[in-house]
Amino acid sequence: MIIIDEEHDASFKQQDGFKYHCRSLALYRAHQAGIPVVLGSATPSLESLYNAEQGKFSYLQLQKRAGNSQLPTTHLLDLNRCQSQASLGQPLIDEMAKQINNGQQVMLFINRRGFAPVLMCEECHWLTECSRCSSFTTYHKGSNLLICHHCGFQHPTLHQCLGCGSTRMTPVGVGTEQIETNLATLFPNVDVVRLDRDSTSKKGEFDNKLNQINSGKPMIIVGTQMIAKGHHFPNVSLVGIVDVDGALFSSDFRAAEKLSQLVVQVAGRAGRGSVKGQVWLQTKFPEHPVIQDLVNNEYKDFAKFALSERKMLNLPPYSHHIVIRAETTVPNLGLEWLSNLSNYLHDYEGLLMLGPTPAPMTRKAGKFRHMLTIQSQSRPYLHKLVNWLLENLDTIQKDNRIRWSVDVDPIDLS
Repeated sequence: MIIIDEEHDASFKQQDGFKYHCRSLALYRAHQAGIPVVLGSATPSLESLYNAEQGKFSYLQLQKRAGNSQLPTTHLLDLNRCQSQASLGQPLIDEMAKQINNGQQVMLFINRRGFAPVLMCEECHWLTECSRCSSFTTYHKGSNLLICHHCGFQHPTLHQCLGCGSTRMTPVGVGTEQIETNLATLFPNVDVVRLDRDSTSKKGEFDNKLNQINSGKPMIIVGTQMIAKGHHFPNVSLVGIVDVDGALFSSDFRAAEKLSQLVVQVAGRAGRGSVKGQVWLQTKFPEHPVIQDLVNNEYKDFAKFALSERKMLNLPPYSHHIVIRAETTVPNLGLEWLSNLSNYLHDYEGLLMLGPTPAPMTRKAGKFRHMLTIQSQSRPYLHKLVNWLLENLDTIQKDNRIRWSVDVDPIDLS
């Protein structure tokens, strides 16, 4: 038997080098060996739910939590209608104090490490940009560095604007480091434990922090996705999700699915012991349909709506995608290369070609990136096209300045 836990997790897709999805590979391997596959998740991927609908997968549901734990209650906190301190709404701060006084632990989730996502000049609004990416550098106050989380570029913190020379540089936005600093002021007598890649980089540090949490002492845990995956913290009675708004207006059609999965997984850390848990969701867009679905319904209700939306728009899993990417140090060379390639693909009927277009992050690590998305109703037909591309691309489109790749069923469209 092959068991894949948290089958929805995007980390099962290998993005660099030889691209493959561990779930697809497991299904193929099990088919060859004649053995069953168990795909486990509290928030199944829409592809797996679609396969269950089509009768390709058997669908088994756990109707209740393990032990005596109950599902948490969910509260929506509209940041437009309440005072806030340190990026936390006052009602959430009050409830945190109440839970800590009762001897419980509180967890705050924010999927952004560092002190602030960017430094901004208050005079001309210039932002600290990465010199190698179409992105901004994150301010890390502890190490006094500006770091690009995409290519790893580092620079000492700027105290003077490179646009106008002003010294009025201010952090914009919030990250785990800033939340930790602010909580030390709001709750001076309470331990604050931060779990992210920066705070657990030293050997043994992650285990030390887990042992500290599992001691059961009242404390506040602040973390990124690291705290959402499979941890059992029986004394956490309150989970606060600090900032989800950034994912609501993404160009990626999978953004709502990823957000819903992440929120449900984080919420699952609350109330795993004998005390019924609470989940507080902070937002400035309380009327957004995804937010409403998360608060008022279950994940299966969101998934049903999302699948109907995908069907209406003919998006995966109701169609199939491949993405051909071109990277080069010459600004528009990749766009021209993909445009020439698309002329060869017109001989294939039944294909919908989207692009070529610049990638959402056009420049990464000094390379200009462009992409051509190809959609088809038939997976075998798309595989036939992929085989043709791999055999002929270096012959018909050879250009040593271009680094190209073919991604079947892409997950990351950035």
